[in-house]
Amino acid sequence: MLNWGAALIAGLIGAVYVAGLYLFFAHVWPRLPPLVAMLIFIVLTLLAVLSPLFALLRLGSFGGHGKGGNGQGKG
Repeated sequence: MLNWGAALIAGLIGAVYVAGLYLFFAHVWPRLPPLVAMLIFIVLTLLAVLSPLFALLRLGSFGGHGKGGNGQGKG
């Protein structure tokens, strides 16, 4: 059964996040010095690229996936 309160809170958090991103890129980003904008761009790019890779690494580290059950790779 769907918990409507939790769904409402999650939706509000998502809306605040999107609104914050919009306000940042529409109002703050144009005022940043070029060097700071470039550094923030690099950090955001690294986060966007590396976060799925780290998630896949974490998912792959759960033991026992086709390795005999102990995660050691024996057999």
